[in-house]
Amino acid sequence: MTLIYTIIVIVALAFFGVYLSWRAGRLDRLHARLEGARFALDAALVRRSSVALELASSGLLDPATSVLLAGAAHDARSARSAREMPESDLTRALRAVFGQPGFRTLLAGQEGAEELLTELEGAAHQVFLARKFYNDAVAATQAARQRWLARIFRLAGSAPNPEFFEIDDSLVPAGEAVPAADMPHLTDWQADGADGTDGTDGPGRSSVAGGYSAAGGAGGYSAADGPDETGAADTPVGGTGTPGDTATPGGTATPGDTAAAAETPPSGDQPYGTGAARAAPTSPA
Repeated sequence: MTLIYTIIVIVALAFFGVYLSWRAGRLDRLHARLEGARFALDAALVRRSSVALELASSGLLDPATSVLLAGAAHDARSARSAREMPESDLTRALRAVFGQPGFRTLLAGQEGAEELLTELEGAAHQVFLARKFYNDAVAATQAARQRWLARIFRLAGSAPNPEFFEIDDSLVPAGEAVPAADMPHLTDWQADGADGTDGTDGPGRSSVAGGYSAAGGAGGYSAADGPDETGAADTPVGGTGTPGDTATPGGTATPGDTAAAAETPPSGDQPYGTGAARAAPTSPA
């Protein structure tokens, strides 16, 4: 009987050793994946700063903008530790450069401008993707290191605990409406300035997008009316309103619709009126 117990214990220990070895191998693979993701992120950051320096020295920008962009790109490239702040500063500098009204229009037709902007957009998008992949690898590695087996048996060895890399990497100002994408694109979404100086309501939207007219709000209401009023008077065309008459957005009324003119809400149990005047309650004889 003792021999059987001994064999069971040996088999259990063997299975546990195999499982422990598998956990250690998986943790090692996660660290290798993390290292590769970090190299890719560093390469993407260096490429972005290099393209930014090339744009700053291309002569396409005015002197003040060139100095601002070149300084931010140089600080980002020369940073060896605590790179989050210099890289975020470079992003903000790029955002300030491209946020100038009519920036794309001013560069239109200049030699090499479109190629540089396209390359810079690709570099910024690569930074976004590389940082996302790196942070995903950090999350997976941290979760594996926090398991009780990894902590008790020190399966991670002397490898340092990875940390997330958080920077501001969006070239589009916060709050701007842009086409849905995994990262907002800089080029082609706004060709005539960031503030709609060409008569648009915003980036890449015409003044009639979403049912808005140049003189009014949604649904064709005139500029002088509120959300519950139309350009028509409280009484629809014809002098009286019938139940189901409404003033059309153009300020006229057509029979067969409910009245949309604003009225004072009734008190108590008195029902809402339509376009016609409400009859006064009669007192009992």
